[in-house]
Amino acid sequence: MTILRYKAKCIEDGKWYEGSLLRYEDGRARIIPTDTDIFCLEKDDRTIQVVAPYVVPESICLCTEIADKNGNLIYENDYFKIDLYDENVENIAVIVFNGGSFYVEWYGNTGEVMLDKDNNKTVLYECIDTNSWDDEEHIITESEIAGNIIDGYPVEGMR
Repeated sequence: MTILRYKAKCIEDGKWYEGSLLRYEDGRARIIPTDTDIFCLEKDDRTIQVVAPYVVPESICLCTEIADKNGNLIYENDYFKIDLYDENVENIAVIVFNGGSFYVEWYGNTGEVMLDKDNNKTVLYECIDTNSWDDEEHIITESEIAGNIIDGYPVEGMR
């Protein structure tokens, strides 16, 4: 069984937490942090208590289970600054999850959409293998996460 990993921003302190997601029917959500303790109550074998902060539902990001060059896990909405075609022009690669797959959306340094492969979207797995691209600068796993668009867009004009 695969356990999905998420990250989201805590409502109380604004910090990012990684772990398992709990969603409520009313739209609220919590993250059970990966490093949390689970406390079992003796009186009822069916009840457990966990430390699980409430998170901002719009900040929930699914993990790709792929790491960047520094070993940091890459999540939906993370972005990279990559020199694609010209080392003097920094471009933005944003990780998106759509239709059951992770994609990379490419943006120029002014926020305009770059229409290169597959109408601006590239399947993520094509960016983790040097055999998929002619230019190694496209490789996500050889780049480093620069931020997450939940915290703000890296370039004016994006979205």
